[in-house]
Amino acid sequence: MLLRVKQSKLTIHKRTTRSRGQLRIGVPEKVVFSPSIILAKPGRTRTFTPMLRNAFAFFLLAAAANMLAPHAFAEDWPGWRGPRGDGTVHDPSTPVKWSLPKNLVWKVPVTGKGHASPIVVGDKLFIVTATEENKFRILLCLDRRTGKELWRRAVLKSAFERVHRLNSRSSSTPCSDGKRVYVSFLDDNHMFVSAYDLDGKKLWEVRPGVFSSKHGYRSSPVLWKETVIV
Repeated sequence: MLLRVKQSKLTIHKRTTRSRGQLRIGVPEKVVFSPSIILAKPGRTRTFTPMLRNAFAFFLLAAAANMLAPHAFAEDWPGWRGPRGDGTVHDPSTPVKWSLPKNLVWKVPVTGKGHASPIVVGDKLFIVTATEENKFRILLCLDRRTGKELWRRAVLKSAFERVHRLNSRSSSTPCSDGKRVYVSFLDDNHMFVSAYDLDGKKLWEVRPGVFSSKHGYRSSPVLWKETVIV
């Protein structure tokens, strides 16, 4: 089961170890459960990437009940590591206890495979995946309250590039400015960036340059004023 958790600045304690002459920075020893979008398994203190490599074969997205309360939503999570890029959320009602099945509100299967994080904009959740059978890169929109699929778009069809065994062809987390969603994939050896409105209408696409890596592609878009940076 994959859980939504949030790393709190006040409770993160990292440790370092040395292995074969390399300095390794450990993941946090403590985390505070909350309705944020970073995904991790309960009781684990490993890095996220190995844990997520097969997540989309059968993806289970769990949401905390208080996040979906009728009065209001928690803060949006519009891109990689949240609204400030540091993995934090400004919400005084963030829960410090979280368990299953008590806090499970909904779960849905998602076809394909991907390592990108979901993002949340208003009452919508966006996530990307790559399907091996037809080589599609897909943008998926779900209802934040219920998990119901609102729409999906085949953003790109392209041959699968070579990737590291711990990577995927859908590893770039989307981002949003509240009006549009921006996604990024690799099309053959060219970077591919596209924009959709929140109702799934395609606005534009560009191929800004060539990219090559034996490890695969993962460039999550970042917004700065009127600019999309990849």
